[in-house]
Amino acid sequence: MDLGAIAQAIIIELDAVSPWPASISSLAQTTRQDMNQVAQLANTTDYSPSNMSALDEALVAASNDASEWKPTTPGGS
Repeated sequence: MDLGAIAQAIIIELDAVSPWPASISSLAQTTRQDMNQVAQLANTTDYSPSNMSALDEALVAASNDASEWKPTTPGGS
């Protein structure tokens, strides 16, 4: 499975549980936007430095979003 397909799968999963509860709405929307950008950039044939830099930035943002989804234990993190 390629990077674009993985990002699309995450978008589909997020959309399947929309509307999101208020407690995760902002994170879900941000994650969806960042995954959409990854999916678009990953499926390009434009390998220019600016496009690859944009892909790198989108991957970092998506990775940061993913780390926010880690479950927490009651009374801890």
